[in-house]
Amino acid sequence: MRDVTTQRYLAPMAVFVGLLAASCGLTPAPPPEIRWFSAAPEPPPEAPAAGSASGAAIAPRPSLRLRRVTAARHLGERMAWRSGAEYGFRELERWTELPDAVVGRALERALFESGRFQRDGRAELALDVEVRAFEELRGAEPAVRVELGLLLSGAGERALLDRPVRVEARAADAGLEALTDAMADAVARAIDEVAAAVAAAVAAASGPAPAGD
Repeated sequence: MRDVTTQRYLAPMAVFVGLLAASCGLTPAPPPEIRWFSAAPEPPPEAPAAGSASGAAIAPRPSLRLRRVTAARHLGERMAWRSGAEYGFRELERWTELPDAVVGRALERALFESGRFQRDGRAELALDVEVRAFEELRGAEPAVRVELGLLLSGAGERALLDRPVRVEARAADAGLEALTDAMADAVARAIDEVAAAVAAAVAAASGPAPAGD
């Protein structure tokens, strides 16, 4: 006679063992890793101090405050892209630094460490910069765009310069390494344009006063 009781307990155990064995082959794959990229331009070589070799007097530099460097609300760690009117973000790629931090540090070098201006937290001349675009341009030719909004204020908060600076740079290919190299180049070119524009505006504002009647 067959032992029905034993068979009743062994059958569910066999099913459990079978399910356990099958589950070993269904281990979930690890989540995809986020990759980080830097768009910071290489600092320029340090220039010798003016007049240090010849002993000539160094001309006084205009004092300037770099008051605020901000970024548009949508710009953060995620790498942004644009294709015509369409806009989005890469899901698995991030910037190692926020765009406003990259621009702010590059501005410090171009304005103060270069010797163009004297850093002064109480100067009447004050510069505000907004990062408006920091994005990959998707199209027939891979490229990137950096756009900065400048506001240079003088005495009484009078606007001496209020304009955008936009730079686009082509990438060698559509790979992320090439795109980040192009972004660093675009940042460097935009910063050079900002520094030149601010210097020109300050020089124009501090020019000789018009002769009286």
